[in-house]
Amino acid sequence: MPNTLDVTCHLAALGDLPDGLVPSDGPDVLCSNGVAYTLPELFLATSNHRLRLALDTTRMTAAQNPDPTRQAVTVADLHHFASQVTGNSTATPAGPLENIAVIYAPALDGHPGLRGLMFDTGFHTDFDDETHNPSYDWTQWKHCCREACAVFLQTIHNTRPANERVDQAAYTSVHELAHVFNLLHVEDQQCFLRQSPAASAPPRTWYRFNAENEAYLTDCRQPSVYPGGHEFGDHSYVGGGDERVTKALGIAPLKLKIKAICDEFLPFEPVELDMKLSVVPGCRVPRGLRNEMDPSYSSFAVWIENPLGERRRYKSINHCCENAAPCPVTPEQPFERDLTLFGQSGGYTFRHAGVHRVWITWRLSKRVVISSNTIEISVRPWLRLSSKDRDLCKALRLAGRPLFYRRRQWSRRETAALASLCTDFKGKAHRYPHAMAKYAHWQILANMSSRSSSHWRRITKSLSESGKWLKDQPLLGPHRREKVTRAIDSF
Repeated sequence: MPNTLDVTCHLAALGDLPDGLVPSDGPDVLCSNGVAYTLPELFLATSNHRLRLALDTTRMTAAQNPDPTRQAVTVADLHHFASQVTGNSTATPAGPLENIAVIYAPALDGHPGLRGLMFDTGFHTDFDDETHNPSYDWTQWKHCCREACAVFLQTIHNTRPANERVDQAAYTSVHELAHVFNLLHVEDQQCFLRQSPAASAPPRTWYRFNAENEAYLTDCRQPSVYPGGHEFGDHSYVGGGDERVTKALGIAPLKLKIKAICDEFLPFEPVELDMKLSVVPGCRVPRGLRNEMDPSYSSFAVWIENPLGERRRYKSINHCCENAAPCPVTPEQPFERDLTLFGQSGGYTFRHAGVHRVWITWRLSKRVVISSNTIEISVRPWLRLSSKDRDLCKALRLAGRPLFYRRRQWSRRETAALASLCTDFKGKAHRYPHAMAKYAHWQILANMSSRSSSHWRRITKSLSESGKWLKDQPLLGPHRREKVTRAIDSF
């Protein structure tokens, strides 16, 4: 049938999962009409029998555990596992993906209240050792939109009473899988696309698709619907770094300030943002403010204007929802965090030489959007680089994924490139990439120390020694130095 879409949906377990939340053959979803559906039956019925999912559950019983000592997986773990499960190429697909995945994991590292997310392809770096011509491929995206989602069962177990956990796991599975087909959040109707309440599982009346969802899934042959097609859509406000935006939409009780440690970077250099959220004097923290200060949430947008004047949104590697954790900001204590900005879904963020303008908007409610200050980031042109700078760029490119993810062990080639950045580029002109490489290597070692009990003493000794150097490096910025200091104290 020309209007049907056939997709294999792989259900896969990653890590140690709580028992009984999701059967090995997939969840059964009891809908508002009193009928229990499997995932293929639900999407088939909703799409007027046009969207045909074939479930592959072989990886539900043979779970892969990236780290037996941890109760959370990393973003890098999810992207690596999804590529193994689906077998999809990193190249931009010419049509619908034939394979998608629903990954069941315990929790996401750094997001303790998150019950589910949908993600695109991860950050990729391609390199050519013979010619190393950066105009060859590094400026091109190899972007695969909406290929997998994850449901975090340990988080559901921790945030729901026993009688609600199975229903919440089923609801979140449908919710995130619907995002893979580009269905967006609905806040004013009772349906699967409404985010779960913070205090309890959704009521049974929410276990349905609304008429708009049904019409959308019926048109599943369109690139705006099928996995691998258009980018995940959102309804965020598109604004500039101008405080007048917040005043026009309501009283802004919070202030968001961003800065980059440097204002000029080499190609492939790890551009990082420091973000500081504070409460405006005389105001209170908005009730129900969730910890969503991250571009993986649709309400939080990082905007980039390139030297040609083209404005676009930063392409997050994840699309999160349902974070039950509160934002840890108080009138007395601002909330600070860093954001790795040089890479995004499919490739590098800054693909033109020259000055880029960067700012952030965060939609707190329907009426209130806060906007950060605007900063300028300049990328140096390749033709004006010295031979030493070009050698550095080659090492940066080879070490791109360790510098971006910083949470898992990588191939020998990538690890050797990171080690080269730590030892071979100590000159005054390269102090920043040298410091960031040592920081990335330190974080990878810290992650290893939690995994390897047999080498824990040796690794922690190395961590303490390198940490003492890192905490005194002003180029890392106060937030990263504070993170290193806290870790050293814990040793």
